[in-house]
Formats: sequence, C-alpha cells, structure tokens
Amino acid sequence: MTDADPAIDDSGWSDWLVSVGLGATMGFAVLSVGLFGMALAALALGLIAWKGSVLVGFAGFACGFSGLWAFIWWGVVARCDAENLQPGTHCEAPFAGAYAVGAIVVLALGVAATSILVRRRRRRPR
Repeated sequence: MTDADPAIDDSGWSDWLVSVGLGATMGFAVLSVGLFGMALAALALGLIAWKGSVLVGFAGFACGFSGLWAFIWWGVVARCDAENLQPGTHCEAPFAGAYAVGAIVVLALGVAATSILVRRRRRRPR
C-alpha cells in the first residue's frame, strides 16, 4: 500500500481496525481526562500521519472517535428525554444534541472515506 494510491487491501484492514480502536480509546480519553486526553489524541493522530497510510488511519480514527462520542451523547439525550417524561423531574442537556449531531457528521465523513478506500481496492487490477 502506498500513499500515492491509498486503498484498503488485506493489510489495510488491520491498519483501519487498529485506527478505529485507537480513535475510540482517544475519544474515551478526551471525555475522561480532558486536555491530557486531547494531547494523547493529537499524539495518536501524529503517529498515524507518520506511519504512512494516512487516509486509512484517519478514516478509522474518525469512525472510532466519533462513533463513541455519538453513542455517548445520544445516550445523554435519550436519558434526559426519558427523565423529562417522569412527573416532577427536569433534565437539561443544552449542548448534548449538538455534540451528538457533530459526532454523527464526523462519523459519516469517516465512513465516506472508508467507502472511497474500499472502492479504490475493488477497481485495482488483480
């Protein structure tokens, strides 16, 4: 696999899966430890860029990071909505919906990049 024509081949799938795991781990780190987690995520992105298969790595990282964030923030929205249905209770999560939508947009970009990489592989002569 070369940077000139990135595609997911047999070895690229393992790179992509490692990047998904790294993205999910860094998403959890950002939520857990804040700025230190952001620094770790920046370091992880730097390592992906340095390693070589940048598009494969960033597509996987985006899917893992934003997939975790979308799951967490939609959970917050759903729990808050469910609590508001109970009489005498009130829940406010003013920015949770925006975070969830933002995470879904980034997830869609990661899935789109992954699908482009898969299409490139299918077009290659064997």
